[in-house]
This record gives sequence, C-alpha cells and structure tokens, in this order.
Amino acid sequence: MALVVHSLGAYASYPDSRIPWRRSDYDINKLVKSLKGEPLKGYANLRDVDRVMRRIVPDDRDPALQYFAAWAARRLATLNIGRFVLVPVPSSSSISYNSRGAPFDMACAIQQRMGRGVKVERWLRFAEKMIPSHDGGSRDVRVLAASMKVAAACEHGVRVVLVDDVKTTGSHCKASAQRLRACEMNVETVVVAATTVWEQQRNPFLIDPEDLEGERTDSF
Repeated sequence: MALVVHSLGAYASYPDSRIPWRRSDYDINKLVKSLKGEPLKGYANLRDVDRVMRRIVPDDRDPALQYFAAWAARRLATLNIGRFVLVPVPSSSSISYNSRGAPFDMACAIQQRMGRGVKVERWLRFAEKMIPSHDGGSRDVRVLAASMKVAAACEHGVRVVLVDDVKTTGSHCKASAQRLRACEMNVETVVVAATTVWEQQRNPFLIDPEDLEGERTDSF
C-alpha cells in the first residue's frame, strides 16, 4: 500500500556550512517556525496559491496557517480522492485525544477552507510522553506504533489524510498510518508543511510527492 507525502516545501538542514542559504530557504524556515509557534527573526512575505500575500511575522500564526491551508486544500482537491477525514499526526507530548499542536491547527485551517464536508478528528495519541526524535527519541516505526493509541470513537472504513508539520524520516507518519489501518481505515495520503532536506533543492517550494512505502511519485 502507498503512503504518499505531499510537501509544501523543503526544510533546509544543510550539514555543510559551505552550502549557502537562499531567501527561499529562510522563508520556509520562518513559515515552519510560525506554524509551530516557535520564535522567529524578521518576517517573510509569501504569496499563496490564490495569489494572496501573507506576511509571516512573529507572534501571529494565522498568516502561516492560511498560507499552508490554501496550498493543502488545492493539492487535496487536485488529488480527487473523494471524502476524507483529516487526522493530525500526534507529537511526542500528545498523550490526550484533546491535545492541541501545530498539526491539529493546520488540519483545522484546511477544514475551514474546504468546508463542512471535511472533518478533523484527533484519533491518535501516545500512551505516554515520548522523547522527541530531535532529542534522541526513537524513529523506529514499530516502537512508535506500539506506543500509539487509537480513539474508540474512530470510524472504521473511512479514508484518512494525515497532517503533520515537518517530515524528516517519515517514521511518525508511517506509525500513524499503521495504527489507523489496523482499525480498517484507508490511509494513503499525508500533507506536511515541509520535508527536511540535506541538499539544496532547485526550487524549495516545488517538492515531488514521496511514497514512504515505495518510490517517489510523479511531480505536480
């Protein structure tokens, strides 16, 4: 089964200090930090897919959420996958089905743009707080999946689109998909704000979809 990640942009993590950062690299960095509610320096002016200018600034996440939602809503409409439910990928600290976080807020922004036909459901959580992967926590899909819980109120047989902020190895996305599939849900699509890259991309705002369980797919 496929699990295709659709990413708005490339999140630069260049291991070689000699690789120059471009303005677009900084812009995506600011977008991601804003979505996560993290401090950012300066601002970024980004025109979304509807040609609306969004000014990404500190202390106001709404422009970043609207920028991402405009892209994600158009991408999902283009995929023509029928009715689906948006499910946020749980963060390492999400131990309640009512936990908020960037993926949940991003999913809500998509739902607001696409209308009432799209639902957001927090069906995933961790049984206990996990160590974040960037602090040395596990990236083993089996470990992550075994640590996740699925809400008893989940709807079996529905199509799910996972939502996350940044995809690095994809382990959290794959673990989320495995847990939901075990409950007979159809999970083949993920939308993220950015994919971590270690090499400079020609156009960091044009990233090919990637099948985490197979090969790269055709570009958009």
